[in-house]
Amino acid sequence: MKYLKKYSTDAEYQADTKSIPQVSWVDETEKVEYEFPVPPVHDYSQDYLTFVSESDNNAIAWKRTTDDTYFEPTIYYSTDDGATWRGVYAAAYGETIATLQSGEKVMVKSNYGGYNSLSGACFTSTGNFHLEGNIMSMAAGDDFATATTVSANAFQNLFTNATGLTSAQNLVLPATTLESRCYESMFSNCTSLTTAPELPATTLAMYSYYLMFGGCTSLNSITCLATDISADGCLTLWLYGVASTGTFTKASSMTGWTTGDSGIPTGWIVQDYSA
Repeated sequence: MKYLKKYSTDAEYQADTKSIPQVSWVDETEKVEYEFPVPPVHDYSQDYLTFVSESDNNAIAWKRTTDDTYFEPTIYYSTDDGATWRGVYAAAYGETIATLQSGEKVMVKSNYGGYNSLSGACFTSTGNFHLEGNIMSMAAGDDFATATTVSANAFQNLFTNATGLTSAQNLVLPATTLESRCYESMFSNCTSLTTAPELPATTLAMYSYYLMFGGCTSLNSITCLATDISADGCLTLWLYGVASTGTFTKASSMTGWTTGDSGIPTGWIVQDYSA
């Protein structure tokens, strides 16, 4: 481009097709390009489950919720992007794993998910946070990226009453095979949660989503690709008490949804999923 030309009106600019300039840039090889590259979408399925603080002095803790003093599931956590890991028990009073400033992160992992599930413990916080990464790092440890099966009770109550949780949009729940009660009450009473993680499983198991988002009064967006919801109690009260308006995204082939607290919330917009 040798010069810039000034136009008095938009119509004058549109009419002068020979002079319409193109914006260009030069890459490191000195090749001239006319289209800016689109950065790749981050693949959160390859990341450990991560808490991202939205508040200063935010204490993230791991707490035992059962009265069984012999059941204190251990997790491991890292505040330096996985360079070092430390273990901590789920004490009855709650054991702080990290005190974060706004924007800081802590990653967590565990190898529970079988008979000794994590259902007797949960995470708490003293401030707001959102979740990123693959939930399976809490069941399969370092092998989380290829794990696609959730055991019975595996993540039951994991974030229950975490009122500081604002979004789980970038939390990955990749399991295609579910077992009974695997996500029961997982996010119940997370009153600040607005966006749920995408739920890709097509066949639900007995009580797998029971009360999963019950009491999430701010929740207004959910994507659920289930096409077989015939298992006993799999959706009982799963969206009890959510926001009065919102958007529900479903599999295009699914025609069996009902409305209400155990189906699609009344008053929500329903749309088909598009990959």
